[in-house]
Amino acid sequence: MIWIAVFLVIALLLSNLMALIPSKGERKVMKLRQKAYESGLKVHENTDIEQDGRWFDYVLLKKHGLGSVRYCREGNGWVIKNTAAVTASEIPKQLELLPAGVIQVDVKLGRVSACWDEKGTVTDAAQVAAVLKQLIGQA
Repeated sequence: MIWIAVFLVIALLLSNLMALIPSKGERKVMKLRQKAYESGLKVHENTDIEQDGRWFDYVLLKKHGLGSVRYCREGNGWVIKNTAAVTASEIPKQLELLPAGVIQVDVKLGRVSACWDEKGTVTDAAQVAAVLKQLIGQA
């Protein structure tokens, strides 16, 4: 009888410890964010997106830049939203290099960010960082 009680206590302790181990999906997201941090990006959740799912802003801070523009993915291309100062012919070609899960890119005074659903690989995270750095070079 004592052995059953000891076994139950050990099983209870182990189950609590197992809950602390990150799942496969959580480890994948940690790798994505680690790559983003290594590339100089900051990551935070975006609660302003009206689409289903969880969305995250991958942000690269910049030291200069004028004005602001928001690029949104619509269908197979990108359109400009929330600005009257930029014409449609000024959409950067680099946006086509972003992973499909990136639905929005904001270029503002002091920062450039990509809103991404994080459904991708570490290579995709590196690509997001590279495109944001190219956009800063143009601003």
